[in-house]
Amino acid sequence: MSLSTGDNPSTFPSASRPLGHPLTQVDLESNSDLAHTDHAAFVSVMQTRLRILPRITRPKGPHDRADEHALGRAFVELERAYNDHWRMNSETERDPRVAYWFADVLFRLEGYACALEVIDDLRCLSSMRSAFLDETREMVVRAQAVQDARSVERLRLAMLHPAGQSYVYKPGNLAPLPDALPDLPGLIIPLVAPGAVSLAPDELTRLVRAISIHTNLIEGIFSLDLPSTCALVDHTFPAPDDLLRHGNNDPKYVQDVLIDTQEATQYVLDRARSDTTTICASTFVQALHRTITRTACVASYSGSEPGTRTSTYIGRGEFKRVSNHVFARTRKFHIYCPPQFVERELVTLLEMLKLYLEKPAPQPPYAYGLWLAAWFHHRFVNIHPFRDGNGRVTRCLTTGILTHYGFLPLRTPAGSSPWSSFSRASNCRLCSLQRPRPSRRCRACRTACSGSGVSPKLRAS
Repeated sequence: MSLSTGDNPSTFPSASRPLGHPLTQVDLESNSDLAHTDHAAFVSVMQTRLRILPRITRPKGPHDRADEHALGRAFVELERAYNDHWRMNSETERDPRVAYWFADVLFRLEGYACALEVIDDLRCLSSMRSAFLDETREMVVRAQAVQDARSVERLRLAMLHPAGQSYVYKPGNLAPLPDALPDLPGLIIPLVAPGAVSLAPDELTRLVRAISIHTNLIEGIFSLDLPSTCALVDHTFPAPDDLLRHGNNDPKYVQDVLIDTQEATQYVLDRARSDTTTICASTFVQALHRTITRTACVASYSGSEPGTRTSTYIGRGEFKRVSNHVFARTRKFHIYCPPQFVERELVTLLEMLKLYLEKPAPQPPYAYGLWLAAWFHHRFVNIHPFRDGNGRVTRCLTTGILTHYGFLPLRTPAGSSPWSSFSRASNCRLCSLQRPRPSRRCRACRTACSGSGVSPKLRAS
């Protein structure tokens, strides 16, 4: 599927022959209409596009993460080439084909809203034929309408599923923080005074690196073994490729994802130490999502055909347009907030959070801060405002709330999630070799390992 029939935009005024032909068959120099355009930008975009297309829908297999990383890197390169070409050149120097092929990739990745923006930029060029672009734009609008209709139908079928629902989000019923909060054990105390962080700068940076690694491991963005993770925490970013080259990881992709997450986490911590209420704005949350998904902006899901996976542009900083619900481990559906209510519900939640942060905390304040962080985490996740990346954004915002009340940043060990890389492949502490899953025998030393990776024999001693 592409923006035009058969990848053949022959109606382009600046194309002497179909652009779907291999690059070697496109004689750019012979076309006088292209004398003023940037051929290098066009060739770069075309080459990158040809690397992307085979990976959008692919068979499931052991190299799926490698394909996803390669696709993500290629898309970022394509986007950068388009942005640089469009910003750095005047209208008469812009090559319309650069924008067209970028819009085509967005269309294939179901990024219809962004594809419309690129097409509208393209329509601003006085040299473009309006009939062709009007037809192209209408095609994207129709595809977006079909996507919206399918989203509504999927939600309806989930609500009618015989397995039932473990949770259904009800718009307009955001439960506030209870007035009477249960007491917490006396051992749970803050490490520093509210609004301060007692760690030395290098120690805080190390903790932020650990947060950046684990929050991505939980989501399966990449995989790392335990020794590599420990070494990576102690190493500044960018780190050596040897530490990142685990399994099917693309080291450059992992490097960029970690830098993006570290930047977002550090920014939230800075805000929490100056004025935490600045995080209570939907624009801030969108900007945070945009930073976290700067590189990890393409997610893979099960394809419509059995045994396939398809990749989708998740939309950086854009609220979801399709319903996203999960089939939970309870064997029932967990229904998040419908897309049409997301912005209203998120604004309401952030306004409530701002009021709670501004009001004097009851005694003891650390217990109030923990309950407030837990309340916000639960409400935000159930709104699920974005198509992907909600967990990483939630943990980052929760870190800001906890820091405001004197706790150190939230660090969630990857092994605490049943879907994390450490749960799937951890290390035997007896022989230091990787084992397949928790509670199974180590293949090397044949010792039964517990879920924490510690041999019962060693633990008893």
